[in-house]
Amino acid sequence: MPNLRCLRQTSLASSRRPCFACWLAFLGSLLAKQGRLDEAKEVWRKHIRLGTGETDEGHLNLGLIYRAEQKYSVALRHAEKAIAIDPNYKAAKKLRADLLDAMGKS
Repeated sequence: MPNLRCLRQTSLASSRRPCFACWLAFLGSLLAKQGRLDEAKEVWRKHIRLGTGETDEGHLNLGLIYRAEQKYSVALRHAEKAIAIDPNYKAAKKLRADLLDAMGKS
C-alpha cells in the first residue's frame, strides 16, 4: 500500500521549492517503483515539459516504463531522445540495445 501522505507531502513540497524538476524526478521514480505506471508517466512528461531539469533522464525513465509495459517501439523513441540529448548517456544506450534485442533488430 503506497504511503499517500508521503506522496501528498512530496507534491506539496515540490510546489514550494525552486527545484520543481528535482521533485518531479523523485515523485516519478517513487510512483514507478510502486507500480503506479500511468501516474509515473504523467509526472515524467511534466518533468520533460518543464525543460529545466535533465530531460534526458525523463526520456530514459519513460523508456523504462514503456519497456516494462512491453511497448517497445514507444520505449525505443524515448531512449533515442535521451541519446540525442546526451550522446554519452550509457543507461540510455543500454536501454536502446535491450529494446532492439527484444524487438529482434539487434
